[in-house]
Amino acid sequence: MKVDTEIKLGATVEDVSLLLSVLDFTKFLELRNVTVVLLMYRCGLRIGTIVRMKGQQVDFVYQRLQLDEEVMKNHKGSILPVDEQMLYLLQGIGK
Repeated sequence: MKVDTEIKLGATVEDVSLLLSVLDFTKFLELRNVTVVLLMYRCGLRIGTIVRMKGQQVDFVYQRLQLDEEVMKNHKGSILPVDEQMLYLLQGIGK
């Protein structure tokens, strides 16, 4: 397959760590930003999907995100596992 455009490289662990190191986790807006960055990096979610997510789509019992077709760009539902740290952050921002 021939590609005419340059393929963009994803963020590295070092890139994300540097970004997170400059944020103040005690401020709500920055805690929200940390949560968004980690959802994008760890789960591969787009910003639009994250914005459309609803609290009931976070399953704290089975540690997963149950994203229906309304929030996904491709209009196909998805179930994504998340770790305890991600659940803690989502709970902290009220998702």
